[in-house]
Amino acid sequence: MKLSLCVVVCLLPAAALLAQVADKRSVRFSNEVKIEDLQKNLAIIAGAEMEGRETGTEGQARAADFIAGYYKRIGLKPGNNGSYFQYYPLLKDSVLQSALNINGREFRYGADYTFPATITNTGAIYTSPELGLEIVWGGYGITDSVYNNLAGIDARGKVSRAGRSSRRAPRAVH
Repeated sequence: MKLSLCVVVCLLPAAALLAQVADKRSVRFSNEVKIEDLQKNLAIIAGAEMEGRETGTEGQARAADFIAGYYKRIGLKPGNNGSYFQYYPLLKDSVLQSALNINGREFRYGADYTFPATITNTGAIYTSPELGLEIVWGGYGITDSVYNNLAGIDARGKVSRAGRSSRRAPRAVH
């Protein structure tokens, strides 16, 4: 038993070394990857012409076309029934109706408040540059006898962002 275990332990590293023999094609392709090409392609994909590449936008379609064209130029064959693209239904939300009532006071959507920002699933907030709105951090929105996260914050005409409210001391946000 001990001898078998010793043989396995000794042969395992040798087998791992044999597995490291490089495929000639992968070595050839890895030698063709150049930093300059990566930088050039990144500059194109991240450039203003791609308009941020948000799903469903013209900028995203241009970026997809650029990538498909690049794949074609380097000889990569399409894998989706002859296409570089995979099509799927895209749902886009929009606000059809909204109501806001704070302490009995009614606020009207579009007149008293709006949603001029996109909030991602990570909590990041983005506004359209043409809106020219500043985003202000309102802490956790706590205003009580111990904390007042909103003291000294002027949010008029700005997008105000507050974290989930909690009754414990707010933690630092990085």
